[in-house]
Amino acid sequence: MCFLFFALFSVAHCLSCRVCNNAQADPVHWIMFAQILTTSTAMENNTDQKHVQENVFYRIYHSPIFERFMIGIILLAGIIVGLETSPTLEKDYGTWLHLLDKIVLAAFITELILGIGSYGRAALNFFKDGWNIFDTVIVIACALPYILPENAMHAHFFAVLRLVRVLRILKLAEQLQELQIIINALFNSLPSLFYVFLLIFIYFYIYAVIGTDFFREDGEEFESIPTALLTLFRIVTFDDWAVLMKDLMKHHNAIGVAFYFVSFIFFGAMIFLNLFIGIITSELAELRKARAVAELKKHTRTSAGATDKEIRTIEEELAKQLMQTQLMQMQLAQLRAKLHYESSATSETVRQESNYQKV
Repeated sequence: MCFLFFALFSVAHCLSCRVCNNAQADPVHWIMFAQILTTSTAMENNTDQKHVQENVFYRIYHSPIFERFMIGIILLAGIIVGLETSPTLEKDYGTWLHLLDKIVLAAFITELILGIGSYGRAALNFFKDGWNIFDTVIVIACALPYILPENAMHAHFFAVLRLVRVLRILKLAEQLQELQIIINALFNSLPSLFYVFLLIFIYFYIYAVIGTDFFREDGEEFESIPTALLTLFRIVTFDDWAVLMKDLMKHHNAIGVAFYFVSFIFFGAMIFLNLFIGIITSELAELRKARAVAELKKHTRTSAGATDKEIRTIEEELAKQLMQTQLMQMQLAQLRAKLHYESSATSETVRQESNYQKV
């Protein structure tokens, strides 16, 4: 619109120059036209940038007040699910609990809409984050029992959808960055943990075969491979392993039984299980380092963006001052030309009067 206005302004200016039969238009008008065009273009660019930065959805979605509010809503959702498990509370306050559950669901839907809207025109980028996809699935699953009639779904499926609400408490990870880092570390560690699980299974299997061969006749703890594996799991978790070892010492060599239990606990609990902690801790440190680097880059981009904005503002101000200076120079040149013309006319008039008096 502004460029159309300036085009009309130019045409009108040319027509006015022709009407006045002025072949050489006053350059002051063109300087003013260039100044208005430059200022308007800068205003349009600043308006677009401001529109992106001042997205209402973005400001609300990322505001600290809204984040604290959603943390409270998530905690309330977890409490409601726990209270509904009590038949007495469900009977006495079921109506109020269901009302609160609907309010919680409305808050989650509002949060989802604000999250999608915070990306502006690139709303689909919201679903590039795995946590946002998880959030969307949970909200849809919790909304289905209220959208679809109960008789349209199988009773078990309806109950499962109702139980999905307990997963809403995992949305705390979306609000609490440290909790999100820990969960991401667990998922990122799964490829490495798979081989640790495989090694532990082999280790358990070897000891289960040894225990079944030696202690099969002394009780049901080692009568088969599955029961032996379960017994070894009890031992590695320190569940009355000393009592079981003393019972087996009564029927077998005490040193051999002690070596069997102590070696299994030492390698199983002290070494292999600590591999889990080592892998997860290492992944946690990497994620925290990556988060620190990302925050540093974000801060650098923000500072650089602010600096660029200040530089552009200064450049625009300098351009305006330059235009004004040129305008003043042109006005001064016109004034000098006018004074020169008036001085020349006066001198000519005086000369003519002098010649007339001589005649």
